[in-house]
Amino acid sequence: MNRTIFTQLAGVATICTVGLLSVLHFSKLGPGSSFALSSSTIRIPARVAVTDYRTAEEARTIIWLQELEQKQVLKALDAHVIKPLFEDSRVQGLAVEGLEVSEAQFAEVNATVSACARILHMDRIPKVFVSEHVSAPTISENAVAPVIVIESSIVSRFGNGPELRFLIGREMGHIQAGHVRWLALIRRIGSVPDKMGFLSGLAVRPAILPLARFARECEMTADNAGLICAQDPKAAERALVRMATGSDGAADNAVNVEAYLRQGHSENLSKASDYIEAWKALSAPIPFAPERIYQLREYKASRQFKALWQ
Repeated sequence: MNRTIFTQLAGVATICTVGLLSVLHFSKLGPGSSFALSSSTIRIPARVAVTDYRTAEEARTIIWLQELEQKQVLKALDAHVIKPLFEDSRVQGLAVEGLEVSEAQFAEVNATVSACARILHMDRIPKVFVSEHVSAPTISENAVAPVIVIESSIVSRFGNGPELRFLIGREMGHIQAGHVRWLALIRRIGSVPDKMGFLSGLAVRPAILPLARFARECEMTADNAGLICAQDPKAAERALVRMATGSDGAADNAVNVEAYLRQGHSENLSKASDYIEAWKALSAPIPFAPERIYQLREYKASRQFKALWQ
C-alpha cells in the first residue's frame, strides 16, 4: 500500500477511536421550540433567513457575486477542479492533523454546532474540525463544501457556553451568507502589498480598499448571525473583546466591555494617532472590536432581530 495513503488511514483510524461517546438527539425539536444546553435555554426561531441578519452594505455586493457563482464556467470549475484537487485535499489533511467534532469527539462542542445549525435553519451542518493547522482562531474554509476549523485553544478558552455559540454561529453565518469563497480571495489579494516593497505596497493598498470594506461588512453580517445563536448580547460582546485582546478570563467580571470601549478615548492622545488608526481601520479586512460591538448593539435593537423572537 502507498505509504502516504497508509499514514493517512492510520491517522484517521486513530482519530476515530479518541474521545467520549455522548449521543445527543435533537430530531424532535421544531421551529419555535427551545431546549437546554450548557445550563442555558436555547430558543429556535420559527424562521431565520440570511436577510434577517445581513447588513445592507454587504447585501448590495453579495447579490452581484452570487449571480457570478451561477455561471456555468464557475460551476464546472468548482466541480472538476476546485473541489477534487484543493478542497477535498484540505479536508483529508484536517482529518489527519485535526479532530473532527462529532458525537464521539468534542461531544459538547458537537451539541453546540448542532444547536447553531438548527437556530439558523441551515440545510446542511458543515463539518467542524479542531486543529492547530489553521490560519485564524476560527475560520470557514472551502467554497463548494464549506467546513469550519477551530483552533484548539479556542475550545479550552471559551468553554461551551454562549460565547462559543457566538463564535461558531458567526462562522455558520459566513457559510449561509455565501462569504467563504470571496473572503478567501480577499485574504490572498490583501497579502500582496505585504510581499511588495514599502513604496510599491503603499501604492497598491488604495486599490484594495473596496475589497476590505466588503470584507468588513461580511464580518458584521457574521457577527449578527453569531448573536442569534448566542442569544446573549453581553456574552457576544465579551467574546469579541476576548478574541481581539487574547484575554483568557472566562469569568463575567474578567472583561468589562464598557471599560474596554472607553480605553480608546484619551485626552492625552494626539490627533495624528487618530488619523493613523482611522487609516488602519479603513484598510483592514476585519473591523476593530469597538466598531463591531457598536454594530452588534444596533442590530440587537433592530426590527429584524426582534422579529425573530416574536
